[in-house]
Amino acid sequence: MLTDEATLAVQRTRITGMLNWPLGSAHGYSIAEDPVRHESAMLGKADTSPAPAPLTTILASTSTSTSRTANDPTRGIEEARGIFLDGQLSDTTRDTLPRKDNTMSAPSTASGSARPKVLLVNDDGPPSTSSPHVLGLYKELCALGWDVSVVLPSFQKSWGSMQFSLQGPVAYWYYYPIDGNFDGKHAGTAQSWSATRRPIDRERGEIAEWILIDGSPTTASNSGLFNQNAFFGDTAAEREAPATTSTPFDLVVSGPNFGRNTGTAFALSSGTLGAALAASLAGVRSIAVSFGHFMANPPTFADRSKARGPGLEASELRKVAAEANRFSAGLIKRLYDNWHNEPQVGCYSINVPLCETVAKPQVVWTRIWENRYGPLFAAETTANYPAPPAPQPATAPTPQNLLHFAPNMASLLGPKQLPEGTDVWAILNGYISVTRLRPNFMEVDHKGRGLGLPAGDSIDMALDPQVGGSKSDASSQPAQNLQDGLEVGMRWRL
Repeated sequence: MLTDEATLAVQRTRITGMLNWPLGSAHGYSIAEDPVRHESAMLGKADTSPAPAPLTTILASTSTSTSRTANDPTRGIEEARGIFLDGQLSDTTRDTLPRKDNTMSAPSTASGSARPKVLLVNDDGPPSTSSPHVLGLYKELCALGWDVSVVLPSFQKSWGSMQFSLQGPVAYWYYYPIDGNFDGKHAGTAQSWSATRRPIDRERGEIAEWILIDGSPTTASNSGLFNQNAFFGDTAAEREAPATTSTPFDLVVSGPNFGRNTGTAFALSSGTLGAALAASLAGVRSIAVSFGHFMANPPTFADRSKARGPGLEASELRKVAAEANRFSAGLIKRLYDNWHNEPQVGCYSINVPLCETVAKPQVVWTRIWENRYGPLFAAETTANYPAPPAPQPATAPTPQNLLHFAPNMASLLGPKQLPEGTDVWAILNGYISVTRLRPNFMEVDHKGRGLGLPAGDSIDMALDPQVGGSKSDASSQPAQNLQDGLEVGMRWRL
C-alpha cells in the first residue's frame, strides 16, 4: 500500500478525467512530464540519476477546456500542481531537460492525410482464449476513423523479443474476423481462415480482412510494413514483386498483449515490444500496448475503491477489457497526435491494469523497472513430455532428457519492492503506465573511463599485460584498430 506521503505526492500532481480534453497548448507542451531524464526511460538503460520527483499525469483535462486568466481564483491552485485545467504546463514545471536533436522515428512516406494509416500487430495471434483483446482494440482504432490494416502471427508467439523468422519460407493466410468473436470460440471460426483472398462475408458477421503469418511478431511487423503487394496484389506479378523500400503506414500499434510487459525482464523478452521496436527500427513510429491480468488482488489495491483483480467474473472482465480497449485507443491517438513534441521517442510502451480502476483511469509517465530473471526452465524426460522436433544435425541420437519452459515468475509479477516512478509501481497501484523508448542498446561507460583511461585512449594494452603486452612494448607495436571487432573478439574473448 502506498504510504500517506507517497499518496499525497502523487495526488498533488494528478488531475483526472483525461479524455475530455483535446491536446494542444499555446506553449507547445501538451503532456506533463516527470523530471526523470529521457535516457532513464530508454530500454536497457541503467538509471543513475537521482530519485525522481513525484510523477505528474501524462494528460490532464476537465469536461470543458477554458483559458485561465490572471484573476482566475483556480489558477493558483492548479499552478501549484504544475498543470492548468486546460492542460497547459505552468512555468513551475515546464520541462527544462535537454532534448536530443536527432529524430528516432522518421515519418513514413504516407500522404500525411487527416486519416492516419495504421498497422496493427501482436504476438498472441488471432482472436482466441490467449488473444482475447486484439479484435476489441481493432474496432476501437477503426472507430477513430483511422485506416487500420492487421497482420498477426497465426498462433501464439509470446517471448519472441526481436526474433525474425529465418528458417525457410513463411506461409500466410487471409483471416476474416467475425464481429464479437473476441475469444475465437464462435462456431464459424474455422471458416474465417482462407488460403486465398475472398470477399468479406457480411452475412456471417465478418467485418474485415486480416493477414495471419506463420512467423514471429517482428516478421509480422516488417512484412506488414513492406510486403503489402504480396498480401493484397491483384495479379500474380504484383504479388511476386520485390518488397518496397518505403511504407504507406504512419503508425504501428502492437498488442494488446495478454499480460503486462513491465520491467526489463519482460520488456526485453516481449514479442509485443519486439514487434513495436522492429517498426521503429524501420523508421515508423510505434506504440506497444499490454494489458495486465491479476490472479489475485495486488496489495496496493487494498485502499482503492472497488478495485478487484480478475477474480472478476467473466462478464465483468469483458466489461473491464472493453473499457481498457476504448481508453487505450484514445490514449494512442493522444500520443500519436502529440508526437511532434517528442521526436526523440521511437516507441511508447503502455501498460494497462485490467481492474476496475480503468473506469476512472489515471496515467503516469514511468521508467522501466530494472529486475532480473529467475529460473525459466525445468528438467523433464521424454517419457513425461512430448518429443521435441527432429534434432539437428539429423545424425544426433534421439534425446532422452529435455528442458521445458516453466518460468518462475513470482518475483516478476509480485515484487517485494515497488520503486516509485517505475512501470511496475504504476500498474500495481492501478495506474496506466506510459514509458518512452528508443530502439537502441545503451552502452555503459562508453568513453572508456571504466578502464582508468582518459577518453579516447587506446585500450590495447590496458586489460592484461600477458595478453596485450606491457606499456613499454606498446610504443613499438602497431596501433590496435579498435574498429576491428574480430581482432578484439579474438584477443579478449568478448
